Amino acid sequence: MGLRNKNTKSGGNMAASVHLKNFPFEEQAQCPQCLKNFTLYDAQGCEVVVCQNCMSYLHFNHTSLKYQVKEKLKPLQYTPVLPLGSKGTLKDFPYKVIAYMEKKEVDTGYEWREYMLYNYEKGYAFLAEYNGNWSLIAGKDHYPILDKIEDDDDDGVSLDGISYSLYNKYTPAITGLIGEYDWDVLNERINASEYILPPYLITKETSLRDHQTDYYLGQYIKAQEIAEAFNVPLENFPEKSEVGANEPSPYMHRWANILKVTGLLIVLVMVIQILLVVLRPEKNLLDSSFNFGLQTLGAADSLKNAYSGTYEMKSFRTPTFVVDNGTVPLDVEISSPVDNNWFESTIELVSEKDNQTWNLTKEIEYYHGYEDGESWSEGGSTAETTISSIPQGKYHLNIYPYAGAPNINQMNIKVTESEVLWRNILVTVLILLIYPIYCWYKMRRFETN
Repeated sequence: MGLRNKNTKSGGNMAASVHLKNFPFEEQAQCPQCLKNFTLYDAQGCEVVVCQNCMSYLHFNHTSLKYQVKEKLKPLQYTPVLPLGSKGTLKDFPYKVIAYMEKKEVDTGYEWREYMLYNYEKGYAFLAEYNGNWSLIAGKDHYPILDKIEDDDDDGVSLDGISYSLYNKYTPAITGLIGEYDWDVLNERINASEYILPPYLITKETSLRDHQTDYYLGQYIKAQEIAEAFNVPLENFPEKSEVGANEPSPYMHRWANILKVTGLLIVLVMVIQILLVVLRPEKNLLDSSFNFGLQTLGAADSLKNAYSGTYEMKSFRTPTFVVDNGTVPLDVEISSPVDNNWFESTIELVSEKDNQTWNLTKEIEYYHGYEDGESWSEGGSTAETTISSIPQGKYHLNIYPYAGAPNINQMNIKVTESEVLWRNILVTVLILLIYPIYCWYKMRRFETN
């Protein structure tokens, strides 16, 4: 973001180098253009200063030890939120605002604002603001680890084994500024690259004059934190209008937390299922084939059934089976060798203790053939269902079969106690994953924006 500062003046940033314990005393100087006094907050490190009264760009003359007018600047386009001289503490470091710049990208015209902060131990840091999004950025005086950065240029950079993705390349230009600087800020020409890993970003700046490259590490910071630090009303800050480049997704922590909870719930579901399998193992109660014929009907009914393609078969009763493991689910599976036809059966589970009944109906249909030189098929010869919470006792099934053809006269019935219903477990897991997937989608959508 055009953060480059070089400490080029003899004794530049001297306050930091001698390890002061407080900010240096403010000094007054006179503008040679308008003869108005201005305040220097870091006089030992000041190379140039802009007079807020007449907007003269004043350069320090080492020979006369005075400031001389170098050029006249245009008025600022925006009113700084943080006045020069404001003091505040951010990330445990006390800062004083000593400069303010308005910048834009040369090729795109994107605009942003920067506040230069001075700390008497660490030197300079910057608060960069774009469309209400703020980042606190500083160089290797704050972050010595920046000396170990690994730069792959277009592929990104790595710091302490963590990769940052290339977000933008641009050439910054200054459109307005006030305050004091330790280098000839208007004379510099740089190319910049930004690499992000929200909430962090790394800015790389290369001078077009001496080809020196500097790196800066930034962190996204909320306007409320800055307002509280510098005792400035939050309503004075620009309204946030879009997602910041390194703004952390508000859904990231929610997604991470719900993912942990969901993972634990899925493990709990699986543990419960395993315990149920151990305590109530699957048991086959009935597995038999039955033959039957057409129900004897009157001539009119027989003709009606034949016309409608529905044939009523003889009903029958299965042998008795015993449920002896307490209240359990029963899985009932029926099958029949249907071929280009259908078969349907009404099944009645009857308790032989009190004649309590459970009724269900299942249909089987299977069709196949050739069309346009290709074979096709649909349906199958098996159907199953589950009857839940069946108490222990003796039971049998009453079967009332129907078919679409008179030659379907066989079916197989299988009754299983405590069958592992993996489809139910799968449905449970999918339901548990709905909200984490939603949070992940919102997080990714935010990052994309």
